[in-house]
Amino acid sequence: QGYFETLTSSFTSEKRLSALNTSLSEELVRLVNPLGEENSIMRNTLIGHQLEVISLNYNRKNPSGHFFEIANTYFASAAPEELPVEEKKLVISTYGNDDYFELKGMVEILLTYSGIDNASFVAGGSDILHPGRKATIYLEDVKLGEIGEVHPAVVKNYELPKRCYVCELSFKALYEC
Repeated sequence: QGYFETLTSSFTSEKRLSALNTSLSEELVRLVNPLGEENSIMRNTLIGHQLEVISLNYNRKNPSGHFFEIANTYFASAAPEELPVEEKKLVISTYGNDDYFELKGMVEILLTYSGIDNASFVAGGSDILHPGRKATIYLEDVKLGEIGEVHPAVVKNYELPKRCYVCELSFKALYEC
């Protein structure tokens, strides 16, 4: 569909997570001996790194871009002695000539090719996304992911184009459906 694959690091920082307009939670996996503050936490979302890819391309005068990445995210397990939980996710992003509906159409094509024809897009989602331009994607009562325009505060924090769009889907949820 014309999207370019990105490969980013599994490490992040409190500063990067704060720039996403989210609060730091107890489910974060903090490294005991990090290489530095910028790499002290295992990422719990792929969106932050994807926005860095958009920012890099936009600030180097690329007028548009279409990207995706499939990678693991990490969450602290319920029991402290257990290893962190790894969850594979897919993030898709676009800026420039496309809008929300173009990305939504791309996601619908992806879901159809995955054998999912009756997903619903329900208004609402995380604070990373614009309050009036976001949706949570469900298949019956299973949350598949979120889609929307990036929140203006996050756009400013990452030096992004005025309008850019992301979708993050859970591979585990897609596989179980």
